Amino acid sequence: MNTPNQSFELFSNINAIQNSFNPQTPRMQYYSFFPNLSDTQTNSPSQAQVNINDQLTNEEENREPNVQNNAIKTDTSTNSITNETPQPRIVNVVSMVDLGCPLNLREIASKCVNAEYNPARINAVIMRLKNPKTASLIFNTGILICTGANNEIDSKIAAKRYAKSIRSLGYEVKFKNFKIINIVATCDVGFNIHLTKLNLKIAHSLGKTLKGDELKEKISYEPQIFPGLIYRMDKPKLAILVFASGKVNIVGAKERDEVYKAIEKMYPILLKYKLEFSKKAEMKIDNKIEKEFNDIQSED
Repeated sequence: MNTPNQSFELFSNINAIQNSFNPQTPRMQYYSFFPNLSDTQTNSPSQAQVNINDQLTNEEENREPNVQNNAIKTDTSTNSITNETPQPRIVNVVSMVDLGCPLNLREIASKCVNAEYNPARINAVIMRLKNPKTASLIFNTGILICTGANNEIDSKIAAKRYAKSIRSLGYEVKFKNFKIINIVATCDVGFNIHLTKLNLKIAHSLGKTLKGDELKEKISYEPQIFPGLIYRMDKPKLAILVFASGKVNIVGAKERDEVYKAIEKMYPILLKYKLEFSKKAEMKIDNKIEKEFNDIQSED
């Protein structure tokens, strides 16, 4: 049986977040947090079922555009990024809330549209929402985890809509202790990075106080297993994934400012390990690519 903390691995696990990428140009799939549930209990609409996408009141519908505009403004007004530092882009916000009452998961799955329940895989209802485009895990204890929003405001709006849908089934739902538990962001520094040297530098700095497994927990670079360097920063407390292509992903932040502070702190270090190719090296790479292309053509 999965507990909420165990199931949170579906949302924050670095390997799950990076489950689809090209080693040179990683492309993140932030919404692939759930397994393929083709054999789960999925319901089609009926008059007796509750469609969570139709749960908005007129007040919420009128208020939403203003909320969205405010969310866009906060992307540029709440950070202290300089012109030289690349601007991170938030791609996923994960939140958690306590609905304050025990829930019958089978009833919720049978009466709500866009709901799936397969206790053999995970002991929670998976419910999806089109606007804002999110997904949630709902546990029988009343804990709800929401993922997929692009900002904190949308995440809270989505969580309230899930709660409203469950309340319409007759549960005495409350909305307690809402909090952001993970913010995922990405940016491109605009140049290639020498990861081997970067790994040695950070490991040497951390090695003054950490040894063995403690050091490995802080920084990891094993290109045979994963093409990125993983650095777990203490202040702010989050994980940074750095790729040779210059892509940088930030995982585990609790506040938006932590994302900006992490980039501000990491960018000067990355600049020192900028990987530049000479014209001779670039010609060598181009010739190698051309040769491989010609070989493929000749085989055809």
